[in-house]
Amino acid sequence: MLRHFLIVMGSQAAQLIVTLLGLPVLAGNLGPEDYGEVSLFLLLANGIVCLDFARPLLVREFVGDAQEQPACTFWLTTLNGLYLAVIAVVAGAFLFQAATLAGLCATVALFCCGSADFAWIAANEGVGRATMVRNLAWAAAYAAVVAMSFLPQTGAWFCWPFAAANLLLLVVYRRWSERTASEAKLSQARIVLAPYWGKIRDVVVSSLATVVTTSLDRVLLRQFASPEDFGRYSAHMDLAMKVNAVSATIGAVAYPSLSRQHQHAGPEAAAQSFVRLLSSLFVGCFFVAMTLIVASPVIVRTFLGEQYSTGVNYFALFACGAFIQLLGHLLTVWQRAQNDFATPRVAYVTSAGLVVGAGLSLVRLVPMTGALITHLCGRWADFVMLFKEANRLRGGLRPWTRATVAVALIMITASTAIWRSGLVAGDSKPINHVAALPQERK
Repeated sequence: MLRHFLIVMGSQAAQLIVTLLGLPVLAGNLGPEDYGEVSLFLLLANGIVCLDFARPLLVREFVGDAQEQPACTFWLTTLNGLYLAVIAVVAGAFLFQAATLAGLCATVALFCCGSADFAWIAANEGVGRATMVRNLAWAAAYAAVVAMSFLPQTGAWFCWPFAAANLLLLVVYRRWSERTASEAKLSQARIVLAPYWGKIRDVVVSSLATVVTTSLDRVLLRQFASPEDFGRYSAHMDLAMKVNAVSATIGAVAYPSLSRQHQHAGPEAAAQSFVRLLSSLFVGCFFVAMTLIVASPVIVRTFLGEQYSTGVNYFALFACGAFIQLLGHLLTVWQRAQNDFATPRVAYVTSAGLVVGAGLSLVRLVPMTGALITHLCGRWADFVMLFKEANRLRGGLRPWTRATVAVALIMITASTAIWRSGLVAGDSKPINHVAALPQERK
């Protein structure tokens, strides 16, 4: 697992550097109003990609029998493609013009075509290189969008670099994958898929709930806030989510390794590996999150510029949320590695209910603050899964002691984020209002 982590973290660092350097250029060239549209496309495209239910199911199947392709592969990938296509069309038609909708559908379709190949590579000790290529391809697509922002923009210009990146990934994954073609007899589809309907339901429902918790705040804010406020809010979130992408990538790498260990070495050995992984990452990310939060005013002015630095420092609060979400990413991976797809479903559905309730009741009344509260309500799922796993792990691993320490670190992070955000001082003051006070007194 360590080798895969090193490979992925190297490519993730390259992607992070590209996006961090490109974000201020892109946001500056487009301005808050136009940047909000590009940010919403990236949010929706990434959200739909997360709805892929075939990949986690196929990874477990290929890990269990890596030499023989399961008969369900064709029907799982076909059903998954139709499902994601419907989501892309419905959501895109509601939010975008026709040209952007076409770019979104092309991006999602090409991703679906390579899903089974990625699962086969990941299950056969190739998750590191597969994820590395994906990170580098998406980094190149983002760099292309930044370069294109210097040119006159027409239509959905920002969609097609990501579609091209997914096409490249499809070609590469097909060359690396050694899986054989499955028989596609329609009469056998119902029988072949019968054992998977419960897991498909759990993954689909939890994924849909995850998309709601991560995107509803911006979807509603776009309707009730000014384009400038929406663009500023989106830029702060995008900057914070660069850190969140690292934890998501770590979870994607850990999933096939934990699944293999759970099936071949036994549940106890897999649990020990998971606890060591989560403990070390969570403590390390605590110090990273605290550094980002304390330095958040400087970070926002450096990477986004002065036009994004007025009002509440949302970046500090989003960085705290990204730190908490590390729990959710790794706990979801671990529970699915144990063949438990129901616990994440219950956690994310409960959290989505809170998000919907907060969003519909608050965003219309206080758009920016309401969107922030709506977004942070999505972290309830992480606590649900944390306490569920603390109850399930055996006592020798000291699960409740570790859970108590995790909650304490989260409380420290949240308190610091509220302080650095300036939220208690009101939305009207700039992020660097503390430094501006002496000049105001003069």
